[in-house]
Amino acid sequence: MEGGPDFISNLPCEIQQQIVSLIPLKEAVKTSILSTAWRRLWSPFQVDLDFDSDHVTGKGAIRKLMQAMDTFLKSCHSPEVWKFCLSNSEKEKDQCPLIKNGLVFFATKGVEEELYLDFSGGKQMTSNFSLILKQSCPCPCKYPVDTSSLSSLKTLHLRSVNHLSNNLVSTFFCNCWLLENLKLEKCTGLQTIDIDANNNLQSFKIIDCPNMVRITLSAPSLKTFWYQGVLAQIQLITSPHLDVILNLREGLGHNEFDCEDVLSLLSSLKDIEILTISGWLLEWLCTAGVIFGRLAFQFSNLKELCWIGSLMDKPKRDSLASFLNILPSMERLFVNIDQSYCSIPCPIFHQYWHEPHLWMDYETVKSNVPQLEHLRIVKLIGFSSQEDELLLLDLLLKKAVILKSMIVTSAENQSWSVFLFRSSKEIMEAGPDFISSLPCEIQQQIVSLIPLKEAVKTSILSSAWRRLWSPFQVELDFDSNHVTSDGASGKLMQAMADFLKSCHSPEVWKFCLSTSEKEKDQCSRMKNGLVFFATKGVEKELYLDFSGGKQMTCNFSLILKQSCPIPCKHPIDTYSFSSLKTLHLRSVNQLSNNLVSSFFSNCWLLENLKLENCTGLQSIDIDANNNLQSFKIIDCPNMVRITLSALNLKSFWYQGALAQIQLKSSPHLDVILNLREGLGHNEFDCEDVLSLLASLKDIEILAISGWILEWLCTAGVIFGRLAFQFSNLKELCWIGSLIDKPKRDSLASFLNILPSLEKLFVNIDQSYSSIPCPFFHQYWHEPHLWMDYATVKSNAPQLEHLRIVKMIGFSSQEDELLLLDLLLEKAVCLKSMIVTSAENQSWRVCKIPRSQLKQTSRSYSKQIEILSPNKECFFGLTEEDSNGLYLSNYHFL
Repeated sequence: MEGGPDFISNLPCEIQQQIVSLIPLKEAVKTSILSTAWRRLWSPFQVDLDFDSDHVTGKGAIRKLMQAMDTFLKSCHSPEVWKFCLSNSEKEKDQCPLIKNGLVFFATKGVEEELYLDFSGGKQMTSNFSLILKQSCPCPCKYPVDTSSLSSLKTLHLRSVNHLSNNLVSTFFCNCWLLENLKLEKCTGLQTIDIDANNNLQSFKIIDCPNMVRITLSAPSLKTFWYQGVLAQIQLITSPHLDVILNLREGLGHNEFDCEDVLSLLSSLKDIEILTISGWLLEWLCTAGVIFGRLAFQFSNLKELCWIGSLMDKPKRDSLASFLNILPSMERLFVNIDQSYCSIPCPIFHQYWHEPHLWMDYETVKSNVPQLEHLRIVKLIGFSSQEDELLLLDLLLKKAVILKSMIVTSAENQSWSVFLFRSSKEIMEAGPDFISSLPCEIQQQIVSLIPLKEAVKTSILSSAWRRLWSPFQVELDFDSNHVTSDGASGKLMQAMADFLKSCHSPEVWKFCLSTSEKEKDQCSRMKNGLVFFATKGVEKELYLDFSGGKQMTCNFSLILKQSCPIPCKHPIDTYSFSSLKTLHLRSVNQLSNNLVSSFFSNCWLLENLKLENCTGLQSIDIDANNNLQSFKIIDCPNMVRITLSALNLKSFWYQGALAQIQLKSSPHLDVILNLREGLGHNEFDCEDVLSLLASLKDIEILAISGWILEWLCTAGVIFGRLAFQFSNLKELCWIGSLIDKPKRDSLASFLNILPSLEKLFVNIDQSYSSIPCPFFHQYWHEPHLWMDYATVKSNAPQLEHLRIVKMIGFSSQEDELLLLDLLLEKAVCLKSMIVTSAENQSWRVCKIPRSQLKQTSRSYSKQIEILSPNKECFFGLTEEDSNGLYLSNYHFL
């Protein structure tokens, strides 16, 4: 009573309904977090329909469903949710166990003639299928029901369409005569879609359909085409006044790259005005022999281009520069660098690289770029001051003759305006450049005093500083058939020893292992031999980058073993190797793996080892001595198996697809398992995952992807009944793209085997891919999973040692709030709970009884109160300094 009545929750249902009926559906659904009373507005009304299992889309079933949908759309309540359950007869259930639960989907309507159909409610279907959506002139429906309610729809959103529902969806679509907006998302199994729409359709979006092969779309008045997923064959017959987004962030998927198909698509889009395109596609086209400036078409009307990719390197920078040749009218250029996107490595094409200025020195590239006479605005998002980013900005500043604005924005959302000193007068007014005029010896002395990671950033200061990082080239001949023969290994080891002993540090050498002239003809595939860059730092660091030569796509294994120091079989001094503390390997391939093994075997005092972006690496077997303390393996997409023996290891960090991992290490270990890429090309084996977790039972810190816990529970694992516990675990970091009911409940179940947990971090990052859980044949054994929240909470253990909770990516969704409620109740000695939004705004959370709400609100002016989903209390959110508590161990997540 002291807190005052809850007026907003006590409003009559009719008034609540009236309020949500005045706002768009996307905003209206957010009212569900206000209280239980508001959430009841979104409780689905269930409709049960019987049908023949062999004739899911037969006339009888279609007629019943169309009649029910017409009734739903004509109902006076809007917005509203209905749950349709199309179940087969008992007789047919025994004959067709595959669809024993029939077809289940949710239908939600909005006030602005919106219809949302979600088919993810039933069992997930994995069969591939095609979808045909056609509209023609309105004519009497072949099913004797009134379809006028469908014909008035303006927006249709389809989610998780499968092979059982595709004919039903086709029937809905053919009656939507006035449809303006169509969206499909997360339709696993959808391979081809053929749409023939009338003149009303203005927007079409297809998002995250991983098996997509072909899209055919005819819509004469279309204004927006948005595609996000894998590269597919796309044929568009549309209006020339079109905005196109081709976000091919998933690469090829299961498809093949056909240069002619891509060029045909670009040619069909030549009259559009706005284009968004993935940078890897332009790189692949150039590498395959396409010369943009000599194509038979130009984008003559294109005013705005958005380039998107995971990084800006030399091939991507140069291919973008080449693409500018066919954009004579471009006014706005946006470059979006997002490191959460997958890196799509470019393969080797048999064609000669025809583009005359690609992969040459920067001055040649710049001289071949046309004048950008209309470019006025440039914005680069994700700026990290890398060399190729700076060179791209330099090119645009010099080629855009009427540029009005160039802005770069960092990943931390900090922005700067960029300009050039364009005359000697301006340079003189700015004063002398003392830092660039320093003698080379002093510059070298400065960078020798700081770690390598910081030292390389000096390259952005000026050309003089960049010259410090110009590589010294070392050329070595070897037999093409014996890349790692004794002779070749001896030469290379000697050269590497000389490099490590040189007095300059840091320093970069470029090693070119080339074949003899005689062997070049016999082995044309290796015409450029093996090229890699070696960079050493002042703190006994060595960085080896093998991405400099042609990229190799063959799969391979890597064996790295250390044993007691013995005389090297090559008569050279290996002391320089034995003193190394850090070894960083990038883009190791099947030609370089034996060389890498030789390097590693001589690094007796190595403490830190890192591998990243090793495409083709399938298995790695490491047998290290007692010095190795840290091992990281990042973004190796073909990884299947990791075996590691390092008795004093303190940190194991793996980021990529799920792999078989066997660790023999110290129990005092920090483990990060960021399985953000899902299964990759591997299969899910419950026993392998449990075996890995059992081997980690004595660790103290663990970061793990939420989807793996969900899959384990769904596959029948009962954490509380396992033969092991994480008895020493003090800190857990859960990472995932969202908190929904299965992920929340599986985390609650996982807490049963964490009796000593003191710190819990929940990192919700929507840039991560969603990993859908498959259907497992096992019965869902976990007794309190997928039940009501009260049952879930009653089965969660008391968290007697939990002191700190932090949730990053908080968006006040219901399942996030329920997780906070559970933790607040179960953590008996909690000292701090902080939630941080995606915008980096933080609040300290406490639980406020309803009777104390008014008193607490007066005490804290910056406090927000949110009613708990169970309506028993309020969450008090007090504004907090976002820098006060942070994830020092998980800054990468």
